[in-house]
Amino acid sequence: MLIGTFSSYQPLFDFGAAFARTALIAARPNFELQFFRAQDAILDNLDKEINNINDAINTKGATALLDVQISRLQNDLAVINDFKARTDAKAGRVSDTLGNLAELITLAAPGTVTEFDAKLVETIALMRTTRAPVYERYGVQDRLRGAKNDGLAQLEALVHNNFATQADIDNATAIMAAIQTDYLASQSIVDGNAKIAFTLQRNASTTIGELTRQVSNIKTTAISEATGKVKEKQQYYGQLLTMISLSFEASQAFTTYITESVVLPQEIEPGSVLNLFS
Repeated sequence: MLIGTFSSYQPLFDFGAAFARTALIAARPNFELQFFRAQDAILDNLDKEINNINDAINTKGATALLDVQISRLQNDLAVINDFKARTDAKAGRVSDTLGNLAELITLAAPGTVTEFDAKLVETIALMRTTRAPVYERYGVQDRLRGAKNDGLAQLEALVHNNFATQADIDNATAIMAAIQTDYLASQSIVDGNAKIAFTLQRNASTTIGELTRQVSNIKTTAISEATGKVKEKQQYYGQLLTMISLSFEASQAFTTYITESVVLPQEIEPGSVLNLFS
């Protein structure tokens, strides 16, 4: 062996460099596998936390009183609706009955006996089928029940003798006029009750709408707060994954730099001063 040749000896295969390169190449796949597992675990945990947040949404306590009020008002509104329907129907039938009575008065004559009898039958049927409850929860007592019963009794007992005399005509028209008077008195009350029914219906519907809006706002606020918590969790775990990824990239860059600078053989450019010592 010649003196001075030992320092220039280079091994045929640099195991350290090869190992370093292999370690660098394997680092990223290994990290990505571990990162995927960590990410999967974090997402599972996030799902559990989101479910816990959603399960914790409970507005029953905050809306309990409102729900009771709404339920009661809805029950009241159903009764009011029925009352309004009966009152509206009653107002229409009272108006029709008054119209029939007016026609009967004009038909009370010898030449229109047939028409009078037909209208009389129609009027009796109309009055019989007019609903007049003894009691109504709302409104004012309209006294129609008494007017109906008295009017029917008079019409069913009416004997006009084909209006042979003026007395027969006067008797029939007097009966119609008396029934008209009672029905007109009831009509004004029925019309007033119809207005009351409308006002009650409108007020109940408005109040139910307002209370329902309050319940909706409470639920919306609760959901919004829960959504905010979910977003905070998502941001937290997203930042955590980002930090892990950035830490690896920084570590990998540093390792690569050290490996290339110290472990791996350095390439010396031709003409460099370092060639003098090789």
